[in-house]
Parts: sequence; structure tokens; C-alpha cells
Amino acid sequence: MIRAILFDSFGVLVGKSFRDVYRAAGGNPVRDEVFISSMIEKTNRGFIDSEAFAVVMADRLGLTLPAYKEVVAREEQPHRELLDYIRIALKPHYKLAIVSNAAAGELQRRLSADDLALFDTVIASAEVGFAKPDREIFALATDRLGVSFAECIFIDDLAIFTGPAADMGMTSIQYHGLDLLKKRLAELLLQ
Repeated sequence: MIRAILFDSFGVLVGKSFRDVYRAAGGNPVRDEVFISSMIEKTNRGFIDSEAFAVVMADRLGLTLPAYKEVVAREEQPHRELLDYIRIALKPHYKLAIVSNAAAGELQRRLSADDLALFDTVIASAEVGFAKPDREIFALATDRLGVSFAECIFIDDLAIFTGPAADMGMTSIQYHGLDLLKKRLAELLLQ
């Protein structure tokens, strides 16, 4: 029986994947994949903060810091329709969490206090010392929610995270838009 639903933030609740943001800023995410992955890993693990990440990315893209931040702000808007769906259809019936590979304070900069209040726990990797797909970050979420892995659905836009979550016993959904998510959740939650 499903008792909790865990959401990724970037690419699900907020904006697109970072590679899409990088492309919108004029970069080539395929050519720069090793660099991007390295910088994201450092930020997700808390080795550098979001401001240092922004400085490095702006420099790499040949943009001023304000120009880079403008692109990020434009591309990383909250998915209002999804958040409304969570508020109306899911919040009354399920425990909810955000489990995100994110810099300290980044979720609070992207989502309003009202949006964050929808979730029973909010976990940003850089704040807890674990990052997806580490088992520990998922265990922290389930411990805080008082549920087992088998009682959770985990939603992420990246298969590199949904696969390991499924291997741990969670039902996993790779996010490909709200309509498909609603359909998949309707199938799973009717069981």
C-alpha cells in the first residue's frame, strides 16, 4: 500500500534539467558533459555553494554573472500546474517529500514557502551529506515520513535515479510531463 510520494525538484517541480538550462544559456551540454557533471556533483555534495557554481558556470558560458542568473531564473520556474495537482489530489491522502540533489538553500530560492509547506519533509543533498542515488538519502526521507521503501512512490526526471530507487524497493516513475504522471499515478494508486 502506497503511503508516501517523493518528488525530485529540478526537472519535476521546478524548471527543466540543468542541461536544458545550460543549453538555454548558450552552452553545449553534450560537449561539456564531463565539466557539468563534475560541477553538479561538487554542488550536490556541498563542496561548493550555489553562488560559486553560478560564477563558474557563467564564466564557462562567457556570460556575466547577472546574465547567467537571469537565464536560470527564467528557466527554473515552479511547475504551477503540478504543484496545484499535488495540493488538491495528493496532499490530503499521502505523506509527501522532496528529495533533491541541490545546493544548500536552493530549494527555498526556487519554491515559495507555501509550495514547500505542501511537503512533510524537504531534503537537499548538500544539506544532509548524501546525494541521489545514495541509499542514505532515500532512507532519510522514509525515516522522516515513517514509511518503508515499499510504501513509497519516487518521481524523478532522470532514470539514473529512478532505477536505483526501484532497486531499493520503491515504485519509481520517470517524469515525462504532468499528463503522463497523472495517468501513471491513477494506475498505481487504484491498486
